[in-house]
Amino acid sequence: MEFIYDKIPEEEIYNRINKLKIKLNELDLAIAIIYYPVNSYYFSGCMQDQILLVFPDKDPILFVKRCYERARNDSSIKDIIKYNSLKELKSYINE
Repeated sequence: MEFIYDKIPEEEIYNRINKLKIKLNELDLAIAIIYYPVNSYYFSGCMQDQILLVFPDKDPILFVKRCYERARNDSSIKDIIKYNSLKELKSYINE
């Protein structure tokens, strides 16, 4: 049995992300790393093994471990990258 749900609208996803970006700026933080599945779903619209990086001054990046195609279908995040190891995220975080 397949679980069917409505995709969260792109406008809603980016409204949520923009509120987080405002908070990052207020707290003078360079990045939010969102790994917890419920929180990651809230900000990306996709539910799988993933990590979402949100920066105060640039577009978010969604890293997915398994199903890249599903992430493309489910999420409005434009920059989605398939990863195998957490080490791959290091260069994005160090920027």
